[in-house]
Amino acid sequence: MLRRDAGVFIRDPQKVYHQLCKGLNDKHLTLPELCKVSTGSDLAHELGLSGKSLESYPESFLGNFEKQNKKKYEDLLGEESLELQAFCVNQNPDYVSKLKKTGLLPTFTKSDKVIWLPGLKRHLLALEKYAGHGFGVTESLAALNKTPVFNVAALSNPHPMLGNGQHIGVSALVLAAALFSVQLWEDPEPRKPLTLETALSEREQAGWMNCSFVTLVHLKQLVSPNSSVHA
Repeated sequence: MLRRDAGVFIRDPQKVYHQLCKGLNDKHLTLPELCKVSTGSDLAHELGLSGKSLESYPESFLGNFEKQNKKKYEDLLGEESLELQAFCVNQNPDYVSKLKKTGLLPTFTKSDKVIWLPGLKRHLLALEKYAGHGFGVTESLAALNKTPVFNVAALSNPHPMLGNGQHIGVSALVLAAALFSVQLWEDPEPRKPLTLETALSEREQAGWMNCSFVTLVHLKQLVSPNSSVHA
């Protein structure tokens, strides 16, 4: 949280955000690159989690609804640039299609369990999804992150756990744009520690009609840190 009296905006954060996005446009991780992090044993392991095997894949892996959607997407896309195509078979394209033709990743949500890759005739593995989020799922990726290897194989239900995690990267980009646009004063006046008296004084000056429940919680905790507040 930046104090308003601690610095000044020297650039337009919106323009900085667009500049950052432009600089990242040619650095997207493509599907062919992403799929290099996995092996056939990773596919076999993931199928084993749901009691399936490579021998009956993909027929036993996809449900009837997913098979119907897969056929609709294939009819919609045709056979051009199969290597760069990806689509979500959990989403009916008759209503809202969820596909990519350019080799970029579709957004992952909790309900997107199966992203189908027609060029490879298989689904996008959890290992590959986590790599797309920046997790160090292999020794080489972990070395780049300077973190221990993230063991996706230890997760019992890895696909839904990703949720809407791609928003984290966008949030970081927005925060970076804001910080790059601010110049902080060298020696801002330090803020006095909050006490019950100063908090009450500030609320009185602002008017008690604006007093929020969150403020009441903070005041209650100042009076008795171990107590709880009931609405």
